[in-house]
Amino acid sequence: MLITQRNWTLAIWIQFFIEIVIFIVIYYYFIYLKYQKQKVLFYRTLLYVYIIGILFVTLLPLDFQYAQFNHFTVHNFTFPFRDVIYHYGGAITNVILNTFMFIPFGFLVPLSFQYSFIKTMLIGLMTIIGIESLQMIFSLFCIGFRTFDITDIITNFIGLCLGYLIYYIDKKRQCFVK
Repeated sequence: MLITQRNWTLAIWIQFFIEIVIFIVIYYYFIYLKYQKQKVLFYRTLLYVYIIGILFVTLLPLDFQYAQFNHFTVHNFTFPFRDVIYHYGGAITNVILNTFMFIPFGFLVPLSFQYSFIKTMLIGLMTIIGIESLQMIFSLFCIGFRTFDITDIITNFIGLCLGYLIYYIDKKRQCFVK
């Protein structure tokens, strides 16, 4: 069967719809029912929607029909800021977007769970490394279009720290106002 652009687009939308339904069911049973009457529900809902967005942006779409296990041409970048140093197109934009992408994580996690700086940083770093590792695994099996890049880990972590700084400043401001 010949796969046309129209069939491919439909397949992506069907996959997206199935994933959204799964995420809604998980949210309902593990977050909404448990924290329905508490203020923390709002923050955890924002965090949940944010994490879905991050996973969607960083890991999808997966191309299972393209999977070819006989060639492993993987581009993984372990030299920090290589693109910026060599002036590759879009490198500065990529650094800025990767930094901003994890700012919400830095303030939503402590708002949702009252975690300390260290615990927030550890959870954030594990999340960042997990996403980058999944990108590498997907690219190894040719089912993803992403690559492992150490610059992404560094810039995401900077964004995480900036997000926690926003949380910390707001927390101190609230103490000062009261």
